[in-house]
Amino acid sequence: METGSQLWIDMEDSAYVDRTLDLYRKVKRKYAPVGLAMQAYLRRTASDVESLMEVKPIIRLVKGAYAEPPHIAFPIKKDVDLNYIAISERLLDAASRNEATPIFGRMTSAL
Repeated sequence: METGSQLWIDMEDSAYVDRTLDLYRKVKRKYAPVGLAMQAYLRRTASDVESLMEVKPIIRLVKGAYAEPPHIAFPIKKDVDLNYIAISERLLDAASRNEATPIFGRMTSAL
């Protein structure tokens, strides 16, 4: 039954990323109005976004909030900001071709 609802899946710490992406792909293929929060501070997020393009993702891009080691997440705010901007540009480019729906978390000057 169609309800007009949308499901959002949040991204937790890095230990859950692969499982969360797998879940998102499965649910998104069956139900179109499913969105996923992704964290720009994770080093892998840009490639994860690319891997989701096949399902026309709805992505809410946020900076990230979990304590992660430097080999997993950018430890310097400027690097997180630059990654956020790069991923945003990629999502906006995809949106211009109706290949993704980006939603952006608020950018602040300080965390």
